[in-house]
Amino acid sequence: AMASFRAGLRYLQKTGDSLFRMSTVRCRFGALSVNELTQQLRAGTPSAKIGALWELATKGPAAAEAIPLVIEMLRATQADFRAEAARTLGAIGSAAEEALLGLTDALHDLDDGVRASAAGALGRWVEQPAAVVPELSQALSDESVRVVREAALALGRFGPAAEVAQQDLLRALRGALVDCDETRARILAAAVRAVTPDAAAEVD
Repeated sequence: AMASFRAGLRYLQKTGDSLFRMSTVRCRFGALSVNELTQQLRAGTPSAKIGALWELATKGPAAAEAIPLVIEMLRATQADFRAEAARTLGAIGSAAEEALLGLTDALHDLDDGVRASAAGALGRWVEQPAAVVPELSQALSDESVRVVREAALALGRFGPAAEVAQQDLLRALRGALVDCDETRARILAAAVRAVTPDAAAEVD
């Protein structure tokens, strides 16, 4: 904790990049509009951009007009930006249909946090199982436990439409049991139940 605190303090002292200002601490502000948030994405400081992504995520489908800029953030240099952009697109939901290709590409990002965020976000595209389920099924073999968990949770949202992922889910479940990873095994077992008509027989 101390190392993170010191690193954060050094960053603030060097850049002054903070959403907090003593001069405005007693001021009341209304929620920023989608247009104002997109302006922050275009020209804001790193903290302002992250904050804008968080705020856009809370607006859900109402933030659809910001989708093109959020998609651009999927190609940002900083992994934190890419991960938050993926989460935001997931929160906007299937209104961000044009983001589907960007999110499937993000499943192959070098950063596991970005891959996990992309997998979680893709769980919102339940209307397009043919495009999404194979990508999530492949993500079940990811070396990162975080990615596997998010992919399993996402597949569970598709229900029987993701039955083609059954064997990959079962393979990942066996791996979780061998590793004695109870949390991962529970998530994978729930996904198997969701996508498989006779899950008990398959597990046996």
